Amino acid sequence: MNEDIINRLKEVMREKGLSQSQLAEDLGLTQGTLSLYLSGKNSPKKFMIVAMGYEMGINPEWLLTGQGEIFRNSEENIPDLPEYFFINRRIKEIKTLVNEELTYVNDKNKIPNIKLYLKALISEATHAFDKLDVNEKNT
Repeated sequence: MNEDIINRLKEVMREKGLSQSQLAEDLGLTQGTLSLYLSGKNSPKKFMIVAMGYEMGINPEWLLTGQGEIFRNSEENIPDLPEYFFINRRIKEIKTLVNEELTYVNDKNKIPNIKLYLKALISEATHAFDKLDVNEKNT
């Protein structure tokens, strides 16, 4: 990711008091993945950069170019980001729901197996979405 974009993201994270773990969770990413993005060791797809901005209320034009207002109007509609972003958010919601439901399982001996199975499914789905090439899908 471009160093200017990284610096702009970090600036807003500081200003809003957002930790990497909070932002990663909101985006449905691992903290490690977000850390690689913010360190410049790995580059996210453009839609993920825009998604990060929208999650923090940032104007995507400012985030990508440094031009325009820093914060977007809260009334603005989110643009047509690829559905993968929204699927990642749904995965996060599923994780939360699963953890809540597991508290009601009667047979406590089954919980570890259920958790392992569900974590594996979620991991597979997340890995599959990470491999998708957004540019090919949007052209």
